Parts: sequence; structure tokens; C-alpha cells
Amino acid sequence: MGSDLKRDGKVVFAGTDSLTELVAMQSRPMKKGEVVIAVSGAPGLPAILAHDACIHDGCVGRRNLDQRRLNEDVLFAYLIFVKATSSSRAVGAIFKNLTTDQIRSIEVPDLPLSEQKRIAEILDRAEALRGKRRAALTLLDELTQSIFLDMFGDPIENPFNFPVKKMIDIVDSNRPISYGILRPGPDQSTGVKLMPVIIPPAKQQDSFTQQIAGIEQLKVDFRQSMAELDQLFSSLQHRTFRGEL
Repeated sequence: MGSDLKRDGKVVFAGTDSLTELVAMQSRPMKKGEVVIAVSGAPGLPAILAHDACIHDGCVGRRNLDQRRLNEDVLFAYLIFVKATSSSRAVGAIFKNLTTDQIRSIEVPDLPLSEQKRIAEILDRAEALRGKRRAALTLLDELTQSIFLDMFGDPIENPFNFPVKKMIDIVDSNRPISYGILRPGPDQSTGVKLMPVIIPPAKQQDSFTQQIAGIEQLKVDFRQSMAELDQLFSSLQHRTFRGEL
């Protein structure tokens, strides 16, 4: 199932280590390195298996790929290239699905193996850059939490013994505490109003705010870089499968 898969770019890892005998009988075995394609949920989305696995009706697999004729990395890249078209052909009133016949009808370019390897190397380098940007954004999110804990500690344990006040005592009395996104919730004598909040020195709070502002600007820059890399990757795919590289 999709929830049983952990995706890392184009490679997926099974999140379930073992299956019951009944489930195994209802699944289809696939080998490491083979390409699977989602037919529901995210129809047309391909992936390469990181190890032997079983797939169910939500996926189809391309078994026994002839490595002398077709490189699995190129097949993956091409399926990503045609995914938008594949998705638009999905059927179903509630959950859209691709049919086996629709998957079989996808025409894959017949390129010399040497050319396929060259294409795979170009796209892999571009994907590696995208992966580094994604990893950097994750690290920046972790850095924010790390700085908070370093400066203030766990607010529940309050290891620095900062003064503690109730939420109701530190918010503007003219601005009701909201329990929802669009409008304040009902007035309550308990709950968020009475939530304890640590109050570090103002100078320390200002220092934290400045550091987080710098991190947020880095995240903006990285997201812009990601958008540019996504555009570059899409352009490379189009040019590759149109024979322009």
C-alpha cells in the first residue's frame, strides 16, 4: 500500500518488514530494482524498489526488465515525464485509477543503451541537486527547534526556571484567544486560557527572534532555488525525450 512505502526521490522502501501468509498470497512479488507504477491514489507515479517487495492492486510492476534494451532509471524518468498525461486518463468517480491497458499503452522511446545511460546520468545529477536542497530545508527546520531548546529548554520542564504565566495573562485583553482559525471559540474557564507559558528575558527573546528571522530568510532562498531546480529538471526531461540533448 502507499502507506507502507517510504519514498526517497525515485526509490521506495517498504515500511512493512513482513506479511502474513494470506496477504502474501494476495500480493505480487517484485524484485529489487524493478519499476512499479501507482494506478490509484497518485495514478502514474513511478518508483524503483530498493529491495524485494510485494505490491497490491494499487500498483502495477514492470518485471524482468531487459537491461540490454532499457535502463530502469530512464524508464523511471520517462514515466515521470508522461505522468501528467497518465493522470489525466485515470478513471473513477471518487478514486481515480489507471487501467492495466492504459499502462501498457505508454510508448517508451527506443534509444541506444549508451544514450540511455547518458540521459540517466544527466537527470541523476539534476535530481541529486534537488535532493540536497530538500535535505537542507529539513535541516533548517530542525535547526529552529534546536536553537529554541538550547536557549529556553523544554518549556514543560523549564530547566532554566524562567517565570511562568498563564496564557490569559500575557495576551491583549481586547483580542480574544482563538480556539479556531476563522473565529474565536466559546469562552471557557479552562483550556488554552490557562496554559502555562514560560517568560524568558526580553533580550533573550529578541536574540531568538533575530536568529529565526535569519533562518526563515534562508528557507525562502532555498525554496526559490528549489523552484528553479524543479523548472530546470522539467526542462531537462522535455529536452531529453525530444532528442534535444
